[in-house]
Amino acid sequence: MDAKKYKQLLEFQRSVSGKPEREIIQQGIELAVVLTDSEIGYIHFMNDDQETIELVTWSKKTLEYCEMAFARHYPVSEAGIWADTFRNREAVIHNDYQNMPDRKGYPEGHAHLVRHVGVPVIAGDMVCILMGVGNKVDEYGEEDVIAVQAVGDMIWQLVELRKKHVELENLQKKMHHAQKIARIASWVWDRDDDVIECEDSLFNILGLPLESKKPKTMSELMRLVCPGKHWDQHMETVHKTPFGKQFTCEVLHDDHNVKKRLLLMGDVQDRERGAGELVYGIVQDMSPADKMALDYWDARHDVLTKLGNRKYLHEIIGRTETRKRYQDRIAIHYIDLDYFKPVNDQLGHKVGDRVLQITAERMQAAVRYSDHVVRIGGDEFVVVQTNAQTKDHIESVAQKLIETISHPIAHEEEIIQIGASIGIEWSEGWHWNGDEILKRADKALYVSKEEGRGCYRFFDRSLLTEE
Repeated sequence: MDAKKYKQLLEFQRSVSGKPEREIIQQGIELAVVLTDSEIGYIHFMNDDQETIELVTWSKKTLEYCEMAFARHYPVSEAGIWADTFRNREAVIHNDYQNMPDRKGYPEGHAHLVRHVGVPVIAGDMVCILMGVGNKVDEYGEEDVIAVQAVGDMIWQLVELRKKHVELENLQKKMHHAQKIARIASWVWDRDDDVIECEDSLFNILGLPLESKKPKTMSELMRLVCPGKHWDQHMETVHKTPFGKQFTCEVLHDDHNVKKRLLLMGDVQDRERGAGELVYGIVQDMSPADKMALDYWDARHDVLTKLGNRKYLHEIIGRTETRKRYQDRIAIHYIDLDYFKPVNDQLGHKVGDRVLQITAERMQAAVRYSDHVVRIGGDEFVVVQTNAQTKDHIESVAQKLIETISHPIAHEEEIIQIGASIGIEWSEGWHWNGDEILKRADKALYVSKEEGRGCYRFFDRSLLTEE
């Protein structure tokens, strides 16, 4: 290729930089037509199946002779010798196309071919592009093949770069939206020169005006994130973190008298060029996640006693149900407080609430950490005893609960005495249902209250016939 054509090729590369794929392809085929003094030109992509051609575009002059529809799939098996560039994986020259044997045809509506040069663009083991020009006044030669191949190869490189650029842009957009949703601002810190670059979203997270002065050093960032006396402690953590390690600093930030938890995290890495280290990090506002966790907790716990509520109970039993296959037996202690109503009526609801709180604390202290104490409403509670393997073990827990609840409560000058009645049902391997086990424990509770209170009773099948 002579210097003039090479210069035109470089000018094409510069002119389409950043342009859409369609424009790169169109300008590329126009250049191939010019470099070879041709009348028509085409560029088509091979689909990944390597069996069909996607008819992409033609040079503008070609369209004066062509009535084809665009974006069609054309089987290679139906293509004429112009597609031998795919079959043979090498350039072809046809200077008397119409008299070539086995020329077959070309897509319906295609411009008439007199002379033709075609080249394949190959990446790895795949033919990616079939590109050609046609109808030059003089015969085509090797110089024309070189020119078309050079343009085709450059088109493919530019298209691939464009695809990667678009993928990167889309990834950056997704990352931006993800960071916005997650309340994250990223930063990069040159630890050797103590120079830091932060995203503008940092100000939004910190509740500062966008026109605020950006931090230029790590200490400036730390003072913004953690104003007060503790920032220097976090700076020590940041400086002591070695290469290849990560650090996390948890900070309580005051945003206009609203406390919110922030995480400042960093990853220490080698810089790609030269010596030294870069720290890639984020500042994340955890207050939305904290609020979600608090809302989740509130929805499953009793406001007064802080015990789990009925919703929590059903979730616990549901999770235990899924473990039936492991023979994880549970016992349900359905508890009703004896003599609580007179206390509540005579001493008032404030005293009654305090009695419920003290009783809840005592019940939690009386059972294992793996067991669950739940207030399901009023003066009714449920204890879910896990790993309840023997009746003796269940009875000992029930008796302990009765004794604990019956212990006198001192309130001002009053000594308050309440008690507890308990109905019990326990699961046996596969043969139980969460809702059913609660109903049976409730029936057993009714029996314990009928029999004098201050006692526990197990459910038995005779209770089913008493309905």
